[in-house]
Amino acid sequence: MAEIEQYDQKRNLCASIIRIFANQHIEITATALTTEMQAYLLHVMGVKNGSGPVQGLRVPANQLLDLLKTENLLVAER
Repeated sequence: MAEIEQYDQKRNLCASIIRIFANQHIEITATALTTEMQAYLLHVMGVKNGSGPVQGLRVPANQLLDLLKTENLLVAER
């Protein structure tokens, strides 16, 4: 996952794959997000859900950004 932050080619390939899935109406969930930048890049690419290694939860990407910013690893039950 960290490679999408560092390498343009891998970031572009990832974005292309996400667009292909989105065009087929397939929802993508990113896992093992460890930084705010990873969550942001994937959110911009169209990934709607993600989870970090500690949370182990599926949450909306905008909520994940808030969790990473505050380091609050607990999400209220719905």
